[in-house]
Amino acid sequence: MRSFVATVFTPAGDEQVLGLQGFTLDAVRQHLHQQGYTIKKLAEKEKSGIWQQLQDIELGRRIKPENRIRVLKSLGQMIGRGYVLESIIDFLLADEKEKDVVKLLRILQSKAQKGYKDYVELFREAEDYFDAEFFSILVAGQKTGTVGQNILDYSEGKAKMLAQKGELIKTLSGKFVVLGVVLMAFLVIVLYVVPQFTKLFGQKLELPLGMKIMVFISDVVRNYSVMVVGSVVTLIVVIFLLYRFHVGFRFQVQHLLLKMPVAGPLLRMVYTRDFLYMMGNLISKGVSLMEAIRIVIEQTGNLCFRSVYVAVEGNLEKGRKLEQVLKPLDEQLVSSGLYVAVPQGYLLDSVAQAMTLGSKGGNLGEMLTEAYLTYDFQLQSRMSLAIKVIGALISLFTYCVILFMIGSLAATLFKVMEDPTAIA
Repeated sequence: MRSFVATVFTPAGDEQVLGLQGFTLDAVRQHLHQQGYTIKKLAEKEKSGIWQQLQDIELGRRIKPENRIRVLKSLGQMIGRGYVLESIIDFLLADEKEKDVVKLLRILQSKAQKGYKDYVELFREAEDYFDAEFFSILVAGQKTGTVGQNILDYSEGKAKMLAQKGELIKTLSGKFVVLGVVLMAFLVIVLYVVPQFTKLFGQKLELPLGMKIMVFISDVVRNYSVMVVGSVVTLIVVIFLLYRFHVGFRFQVQHLLLKMPVAGPLLRMVYTRDFLYMMGNLISKGVSLMEAIRIVIEQTGNLCFRSVYVAVEGNLEKGRKLEQVLKPLDEQLVSSGLYVAVPQGYLLDSVAQAMTLGSKGGNLGEMLTEAYLTYDFQLQSRMSLAIKVIGALISLFTYCVILFMIGSLAATLFKVMEDPTAIA
């Protein structure tokens, strides 16, 4: 459960500050509206202690992404064909072997047996297994009678993104394994072979430059390994804690990554594509614009892009037109508090054009989805090229390490052959 702080107006018009707990921001917002409150401000409460924050770190998933997608595909298809949900769950449980899936289905089965008024209430019983986007398409599907199709579309979209991630990992993992083996071989040579060379030749042989470097590395590793490892581990831990718990540090790291020469434009396209996918999918499924942008804010982990979406939400609430919401603002409008400055240089410029065309044509969801498909196609081409470049660089580095080891040893042996008296 996450903690939230809300500034609200009661039905009587009094302003109050409330502390609440809930799984998602959207769920807390809905709860407050049901209680008759008017929300002035709602935000997640920052944890005051490091121990409290450490407790929020998830060491594992409740369900594997591929298993969730598989279950939702089956549910979406069978709901769309008119099958009773209780029968669907019983059917899926009959042959299911994955423990995480069985646990999820048991939770849904127990709730179904107790009774539920709609699909949202049913799936809320297993809220930790799903995101806010899923529940929003459920709400929209219930309004339009397309719950099954909405679930199916959602699962297929997630499956596509998961497949892209898997392809990237699959392509690069083999090269990293080879590199790891080569580095381990290098470490063994440095620790055990190089010292023998030093003892054998003593001070009588002028070692080649490559062997001198290996001797230096050997001395450092053997004499200062504990200090080096301790320093590296400490540095990694400090960076991890700062990134995890210091918002400003995390923002700056993410900002620097987005401004990198090669990776930056690729990351911008990835986050822009994800924004277009979520907004286009949600709006096309009947979710309101404000609810969709709030879901996008909640689902976005990158603080730079989240700052853009928060500014967009604020300007929409203040009455700014959709076609103007991403455009730079006059400083007087910002300083007067009329509108919120939208951070520039993160979302790609064509998003503003798609939103303008969609808002004027009354087909915003369709326009954003078309823009998503365009970016997705471009991203596939760029990622394929990036994978090839990264793979080539890893291979080149691996070959360089191998050549360095072999060349240094060969050069040393060649010198010995030239001067056999150098052997101690």
